[in-house]
Amino acid sequence: MAPTKQVLGCEYTQQVMLTQHERTVQWDERVLVVRSLKLAQTQQAGLQERLANSQVELARVTHNEHKHGKKVLREVAEAIVHRYRLEGLLEVAYHEPIVSEQSVRRYGLRAAGTRVEIEVRLSVQVNADAVTLAESCLGWHVYVTNQPAEQLSLEQAVLAYRGE
Repeated sequence: MAPTKQVLGCEYTQQVMLTQHERTVQWDERVLVVRSLKLAQTQQAGLQERLANSQVELARVTHNEHKHGKKVLREVAEAIVHRYRLEGLLEVAYHEPIVSEQSVRRYGLRAAGTRVEIEVRLSVQVNADAVTLAESCLGWHVYVTNQPAEQLSLEQAVLAYRGE
């Protein structure tokens, strides 16, 4: 069985110039853009765990906070999404179904009317497209060296930066 490649990458060269004390120094830098598949898998597992934990916590909030009103529920839900760093990955919707309607008789100066009890609930949907995009960004590193490719290959540079 052939070994699987654990790192994907590419590189480009850019010219850098620094002027200090009226003296200009110029050199070429290699920019190495590398994706570690192992790191990406680890980060993906962490992302999936954060998504699952936040949904459990948001479900718990729905049951405990629904009587405090939409504003409080929204603030708590936004704090949870922010704490788990999932902005744009979770779509939270708020619903206000009528739980009960009760006729209220006229009393003194108070007019007759209807007392309506509303229960605020939220629903959570994972934005699959945003999660896929976020996962494609996991595992990437950028390394910079002034060593030419003849002296230091992409693989050697990655190993050197990792201390392997």
